[in-house]
Amino acid sequence: MNGDMYVLSTGCQWRTIPKDLPHKSTVHDYLDLWSWDGTLDRIHHALYVACREHCEREVSPTAAIIDSQSVKSTEKGGAWIDPHGYDAGKKIKGKKRHILVDTMK
Repeated sequence: MNGDMYVLSTGCQWRTIPKDLPHKSTVHDYLDLWSWDGTLDRIHHALYVACREHCEREVSPTAAIIDSQSVKSTEKGGAWIDPHGYDAGKKIKGKKRHILVDTMK
């Protein structure tokens, strides 16, 4: 679990996992297995519920906020792989991304 959390939290490459953690193939195999059998989803749900209860909130949120952002970008690998897009409202070449968040502070 420590190896998986290290890779997921730091975004490091598999080959740069510190020597005090299990071998990269072992860590990857566990991550793959837990993803396949639903263990990661169950862990996420348990932590989500615990966080909401710690903040004295209902387990299921009753309201949420949606927002969007336009991000300037360039074509990567040619237009046929990753087209840059266009936000006509702001007249920006780039991507528009959206996020939905809980109202919990």
